[in-house]
Amino acid sequence: MNALITPQEADSLLADAVPSLGTEQVPLEAAAERVMAEPLVADRPLPPFHRIMMDGIAFPFAEAEKSRGSLKISGFHPAGATSPKPLAPGTCWETGTGAELPPDCDTILPVEVLQRDGDRVSFELADCERGRFIHRTGSDYPAGAELVPTGTKLGARECAVAASVGASQLIARKIPKVGIFTTGDEVVPFVEQPLP
Repeated sequence: MNALITPQEADSLLADAVPSLGTEQVPLEAAAERVMAEPLVADRPLPPFHRIMMDGIAFPFAEAEKSRGSLKISGFHPAGATSPKPLAPGTCWETGTGAELPPDCDTILPVEVLQRDGDRVSFELADCERGRFIHRTGSDYPAGAELVPTGTKLGARECAVAASVGASQLIARKIPKVGIFTTGDEVVPFVEQPLP
């Protein structure tokens, strides 16, 4: 007599016996509930640049002490804008959350710690900390890192990640086609009354 196997071993044997249906390319908008057949990888470092994390101002740390906590606003640097020109001494950029850190800046102060008077802002030197409120390039994932592994069932989160890296087409496992065959004298069309 053969030895009994565990339910886990039985599940494994069944899974190994199921034939592969292959894969297909699926548009992102039709990918929900599908199963990834290839990993989704980062197309670039995430974030792709040093990103400002707070609405406020950006400036070189050295300017804080030189200006005794008072800077002139040179202009507004919003999210999505290209890097602005270098700042003149004694000036700063007003910035929006998500903006690229200007190359000559290393310090961000949030709007909550600023006092504004026209085109000037003042602040406490104690609030200045070089590198704070900056989301560094690649600090979430380097380019090529696996974001969604093979075998993942795609939900809203995974589809959002795919959209964020420009994956408009995904490689998913094909969906099986199922047919139901019923036989026997006891089977009648649903519109008929079964006999006793």
